[in-house]
Amino acid sequence: MEARGIAELIDEVGTDCLGFHDFRRNGMLLPATDEVAMRLGLPLHRGPHQSYNQLVIERMGQIEAGWQKRRRSRRSDQAMIEALMRIDLLQRALRRRLLDPASWRGAPLHARDPALDFSHLDRMAEALWAATEAVSV
Repeated sequence: MEARGIAELIDEVGTDCLGFHDFRRNGMLLPATDEVAMRLGLPLHRGPHQSYNQLVIERMGQIEAGWQKRRRSRRSDQAMIEALMRIDLLQRALRRRLLDPASWRGAPLHARDPALDFSHLDRMAEALWAATEAVSV
């Protein structure tokens, strides 16, 4: 999987079709303060998370590889429709897991910022990884 291939898929599909800049669809805005996190019942955002980013890149790479294979063997528009469907499923699965407190495995909301301990985020990324495991098509 190469970033160039993923970029090619995104260019072909278009960022508007992916909702790339729409956090309601492609991502999640998390609260930046303990007070707001407690009020909304969402995890506190603590910056970039390498494991989560790797997960998304891995899954997009799998989608891109399938897209490349299918567009060579059948009509390009069918490959595009399938890629869009798989990206939408990935976006929804990731969002659903982020919104499910049971998947956080640990206390994601703390009275004090555990800046030195991100182990619960690593566990959450692992859970997301397993929940969005690739399916052979």
